[in-house]
Amino acid sequence: MKITKAFLKKHDACADAYEWYLEQKTTDGDKLFKTAMKAKMYDEIWWVLRRKLNKKQSVKIAIYSAEQVKDIFEKRHPNDNRPRKAIQTAKRYLKTPTSSAYAAAASAYAASADAASAYAASYASVYEEKRKVQKKILRYAWRVINDNN
Repeated sequence: MKITKAFLKKHDACADAYEWYLEQKTTDGDKLFKTAMKAKMYDEIWWVLRRKLNKKQSVKIAIYSAEQVKDIFEKRHPNDNRPRKAIQTAKRYLKTPTSSAYAAAASAYAASADAASAYAASYASVYEEKRKVQKKILRYAWRVINDNN
């Protein structure tokens, strides 16, 4: 995948990220990704990914992301199965990508997001663990987008 000046301009990249990009002197996505990861530019990487991912890739990454924190959430909220149901519904959508299945997955994801927000405040205090999970998800997302699925 290439990242170009035209892509960044089309999507209104912020000035700082655009300047950083120009300093890199490459359009090679893999090189840019590795350099940005080393520089801890996680928000900027997500910004690019959100503009490059198709629906199927987004759902795969949402499933993977939820699976990374599901156990932690369930330990704190053992009677709240919304994240687990959201994951199951999203996996069904990937097998049968109909509009009704997508609507169900989106609804389940919204319920899961509401449940996860209650958890996020306490998890945010564990900064380093959060960063490890975030980097793991970013690496997975990069593989997904480069698999072209």
